[in-house]
Amino acid sequence: MADVVKEAGLWTMDQQLVFPLIVKNGVNQYGKAIHYYFNYSNVQQTLVYPYKSCVNLLTVKNVELNEKITLDAWSFVVLEEK
Repeated sequence: MADVVKEAGLWTMDQQLVFPLIVKNGVNQYGKAIHYYFNYSNVQQTLVYPYKSCVNLLTVKNVELNEKITLDAWSFVVLEEK
């Protein structure tokens, strides 16, 4: 299945994440891209952020391309691209 998605040009960095990390993407009322990362596990997880510079809407801290994000057990982060 992954090969078909790649051939169709639909593969993004998000497809490299596997459960228990889940990602959802959208656009807010201001037209800015929003990325939601969820950790559905009782163990801390780390991911590498693959998009443009953004702000963590929960902590108001900047997150840069390729920066590591650590999610505590059962936590999430909401990121808004600048």
